[in-house]
Amino acid sequence: MARFDDWVTDPEVTLDRVRAFVADPGRVGERFLYRYLVTTTSGTTGHRGVFLLDDRAAAVARALSLRAARRTLTASATARLLAHRERSAHIVATSGHLAACTPGAAGCCRRTARCPTWWTNSTGTGPCS
Repeated sequence: MARFDDWVTDPEVTLDRVRAFVADPGRVGERFLYRYLVTTTSGTTGHRGVFLLDDRAAAVARALSLRAARRTLTASATARLLAHRERSAHIVATSGHLAACTPGAAGCCRRTARCPTWWTNSTGTGPCS
């Protein structure tokens, strides 16, 4: 991240501005500068990664994620889960600007709307709450 400002292609974007944006959990799902979806890593290595995606890059990321999901949750696997009444669990982030949460929040919440009930947890809170 040390050379972020040197590599970013939009002169309005600076690392300080992006960090200030992601420091506010209330802005999950909002577009940075009304143009970019911002995701971060958790920083377990000691360095928090910050990623900005325009609409096209976000669409590619969604398509790749769906393609990967289709490889593991095939029709036969789904049928087996249903036929044997098996259960499946997914552990993902439900808040913050983490990559697992932000695209869904951006897609269902947009700038000011609340999350639909299917995007919330058992306490009624979600990434936009």
